[in-house]
Amino acid sequence: VDPQVSKAVLATTKVLQDLGASIREVRVSGIDEATAAGYTIIATETAAAHDQFYPSRADDYGPTFRAFLEDGAKLRGLDYAKAHVARQVVCRMVDDLLQQVDLLLCPSMPTVPVSLKDFSPQGILARERIEALLRHTIPFNLTGSPTISVPCGFSAEGLPLSLQLIGRHGEEGTVLQAGHAYEQATEWHNRRPAI
Repeated sequence: VDPQVSKAVLATTKVLQDLGASIREVRVSGIDEATAAGYTIIATETAAAHDQFYPSRADDYGPTFRAFLEDGAKLRGLDYAKAHVARQVVCRMVDDLLQQVDLLLCPSMPTVPVSLKDFSPQGILARERIEALLRHTIPFNLTGSPTISVPCGFSAEGLPLSLQLIGRHGEEGTVLQAGHAYEQATEWHNRRPAI
């Protein structure tokens, strides 16, 4: 995790403690495996969803998304099945963790955002880039856990940072209440990056 992101997210724990939360560190294992499984599922299902039009209408797609579809089409059924087995493991692990705590808190992204001037569409959908950017969100997409991202600061470059709160299935209200309470205690959601 980028030091700027870590610092911003750690600062949120003080705010949440002031609001009455009890904070303790827990370890979420298997993030890399969950992220790889998530990519495999997303890429395979996206390729399947576009099968009617791709590659027959390849020119209608941008080069970056075309590359993503091609990657998804190359994945084997065995890869897809193994990804779903890994998903089940992640679901059990997160469910077990959420029996010990009411909410999980972590960065939405492990890196600072990329500014538009530094953004390169080539490679944004490359597997390594997706996995790096989404390694903290894909696991909870796999589990279907209610999750909210809220602003928690700005990078040295003036780009917004966020944290995510993850709750138990069926307890969306708890997640929303915690996110709202945090936003009411801070001003990050009212600030905008310079464009």
